Amino acid sequence: MERIREMGMHADLQNRHATTAACYGIEHLLELLQDRRRRLEEIWEQRRIRLEQCLQLCQLDQETNKVRGANYKSVYSSVLILLVKECQRVQCALT
Repeated sequence: MERIREMGMHADLQNRHATTAACYGIEHLLELLQDRRRRLEEIWEQRRIRLEQCLQLCQLDQETNKVRGANYKSVYSSVLILLVKECQRVQCALT
């Protein structure tokens, strides 16, 4: 940008104004581009955080399902044992 300005200083007055205007236009476009880049980085960071949270929720859900499955097996076994004992008690009472 500085090089363009230097070159414009050696031009005649009309070209100097055109060069200055072009430099301002380029600087404006660069600022817009930088603003857009910052906004995209913010959006990317938000999505990265959301993705990490989703991953943690999925892992928690898997762990919960494992525990739930183990608990169901345990409860099922306990109920079966109680039923067998009750059947044996009733059978003993009948004989």
